Amino acid sequence: PCLSRANVVNVLAMGLNIAAVVGCVAFTKLVFLPPHNFGFVNLLVALHLLYTSAMGYLCQRYGMYTAKPAPVAEYVKIAAAQVAAVCLINLSLYYNSIGMYQVLKFSNIAIICAIEWLWLSQSYTFLVYCSLALLLFGIYLTTVTELKFSLVGFLCGLAGATAAAFHQVMTKHVQQVYEISAIQLLQPQALYAGVLALGVCLCTNELGALMAMPPPSLSLLGLLFLGCNCAFLLNFSCYLVIGRTSPITFAVAGSLKTTGTLAFGFLVLRQPCTARNMVGITCATLSSLWYAHLRMVEG
Repeated sequence: PCLSRANVVNVLAMGLNIAAVVGCVAFTKLVFLPPHNFGFVNLLVALHLLYTSAMGYLCQRYGMYTAKPAPVAEYVKIAAAQVAAVCLINLSLYYNSIGMYQVLKFSNIAIICAIEWLWLSQSYTFLVYCSLALLLFGIYLTTVTELKFSLVGFLCGLAGATAAAFHQVMTKHVQQVYEISAIQLLQPQALYAGVLALGVCLCTNELGALMAMPPPSLSLLGLLFLGCNCAFLLNFSCYLVIGRTSPITFAVAGSLKTTGTLAFGFLVLRQPCTARNMVGITCATLSSLWYAHLRMVEG
């Protein structure tokens, strides 16, 4: 049934994910803007990941869950994919136009399907593939105004989407194979990812530049703390949604966040909107509902 306990929990997890995304983006933006001007992107990623691991450890110490380890190699693979996805997607945004960035970002839906089919021999029905194709078309109509890109930008965007897809598929696969929960996987994996992100900071000399800055203000520390808490909830809800549903469902929910944000801007904030935008939002929303219906019918 549509209102089963499992479906209600899934909806609540997706709601938590959306709220955490909004909070994380808002606090990160405030940190980057004057008067703080905290321009250390990779260091912030490392801080979020290490804080996530620390919060997971505290939850374990207070008896909220019991640790159940998986092989270290699995943690390292997921961590490497996560850090690579973040770095490459940021480079894609730098080298490509916003339109091309969005196209490459959401191509991970198709890449997830390919990885699941080639690696896990997992496939979906023809109608599910049709709903996903219609969703991608709707996103294209909604977000893309131009497709300017360079070869470097295209390769970075494609590699970033592939890394993100691999990260999501691995997250589901490891939870299934080793029968561990979202938080049991997230706590040790986030530690490895945080260390890898610190390595990226060393390569980009962000740590050296940080040492040359004056001591941070209390307001900056407060924003960083709030952002770290939102990042913990974001990471936890991501792993929870993927573990309870599938990487494809998580990617579809992510596309809805994008179209929903744009629809809010068009309808509430009165931002400029074209007929193409509205057709795209309608197409993306209806195809997402169609996908959800097909998946519930399939069980």
